[in-house]
Amino acid sequence: MKPVDNGGGVGISICRQESDLRACVEKALSFSRRKRFQVERYMQCDEITCYYTFQDGRFYLTTITDGYTTKEQGDLSPVHLGNSYPSKHIDLYLDTLHDKMCAMFSSIGILNGVLLISAFVEEGNIYVYDPGFRLQGKALI
Repeated sequence: MKPVDNGGGVGISICRQESDLRACVEKALSFSRRKRFQVERYMQCDEITCYYTFQDGRFYLTTITDGYTTKEQGDLSPVHLGNSYPSKHIDLYLDTLHDKMCAMFSSIGILNGVLLISAFVEEGNIYVYDPGFRLQGKALI
């Protein structure tokens, strides 16, 4: 459960049972400027991040990484530990999602920049959850 208009794990709760529902909703609402929340399935699977580089309207898949987190902090948002390159899921991504992303990028008209696509990988399916037109800390020199 999380606010619809916040990021970085702020206001997120894992609602494991019905008796937790009210407290999770209240927490999400308390961190939402619009006083709205959303419910998502808690994913316990692999995570990937795909980076596309745009230059003068052309785009290139520059890397796909496997992300690793720790959940030692309990029901708070997972803490990112690091990445490995290239992703063990690169073939799955290329076979199932890359062409769709390229079609979408062509229709948007992005000229220059770096776009990341964060996704979960579970049982041969890729679930995109966070596109971002920015570099993350792990991608900075």
